[in-house]
Amino acid sequence: MGSGKRKKKKLARQRKNAGGKYVPPVVATADDKKVPVSATQDASYKNELVRWTAREIDEVPGAADGCRWDLSANETVELLRFLDDLTKKTWAECENEGTKGHRRNHDHAINELSKAAQNRLRQLDQNEERVFRFRLSGACRLWGFRSGSLFRVLWYDPEHKVYPVKKRHT
Repeated sequence: MGSGKRKKKKLARQRKNAGGKYVPPVVATADDKKVPVSATQDASYKNELVRWTAREIDEVPGAADGCRWDLSANETVELLRFLDDLTKKTWAECENEGTKGHRRNHDHAINELSKAAQNRLRQLDQNEERVFRFRLSGACRLWGFRSGSLFRVLWYDPEHKVYPVKKRHT
């Protein structure tokens, strides 16, 4: 039997799919087209407890302009307590924390970050579009990526340099 006949028979079997479910092929979109964030986010994670991993920590000191992991004993205890408390909350609880319309914990588009942070993400070959941050205290932030209910820790930012803002009332 020639290869042409073999391909036709195989195609016929695939079309019949032997009682299986037909799944239409996925059509790729152009990379330059913007897709609304709401279309790509699945809100089912919001009722799940926060989980975290430290597998993707950026260990290069100062790589993202001020981020570091040479924590003092007090900073280490504060961070571990924060992470422990985090695992007892759902994502909805975390995202709704805040006062006067300011959310304590939320995500940012990569292009909103400092140039140093954006460059470091390129070096790390991260292709995420958004980064999530938790506010630990006044200026201290914990940055990472959210994948479903999993928070992938990336940077400890004690001086608020990943996303610099002007001080209020000064």
